[in-house]
Formats: sequence, structure tokens, C-alpha cells
Amino acid sequence: MRAVFRWWAVLVAATVLLQIAIAGYGAFYVVDKADNASKTLTNPLGFLHPVNAIAIAAVSGMLARIEWKGGAAATTVASADA
Repeated sequence: MRAVFRWWAVLVAATVLLQIAIAGYGAFYVVDKADNASKTLTNPLGFLHPVNAIAIAAVSGMLARIEWKGGAAATTVASADA
């Protein structure tokens, strides 16, 4: 079962990166197809979207690394021995 969680964590991390790439492509496509500046949507908090994407990617990558290396199990066993 641990192998399933390991591969699931990798799959989630990969799909998060794919989602970021597709969202970026869509955003640039819309900007390119806009006729003039009046049709362009602006959002004063738009800078938070990339920050959110980086945070999600970092957390999913960290979880994938922990599962792949077996860090959570090692920590649990070490604390049980103490």
C-alpha cells in the first residue's frame, strides 16, 4: 500500500505542474486574442495566483519526496523506539 501512496504523491505533484502550465498557456492565449485594452480583464490581486501555484507545487513536491524516501515511516519508527 505504501508504494501506491508513493506513486499517488508523484502523480499529484505532476498534475499540479501540468495545471500550472495549462493555466499559463490559457492566460497568454486570452491576452493575445484580446482586440484592445478595454476588453482585457484586470485584477488588482492577480499577483496572488502565481504565489498560490508555487505554494501548492512546493507542498505537493515535498509530500512526494517524503513518501518516496520513506521519511514519515522512519520518523514514526524512531519516535516509537525512544
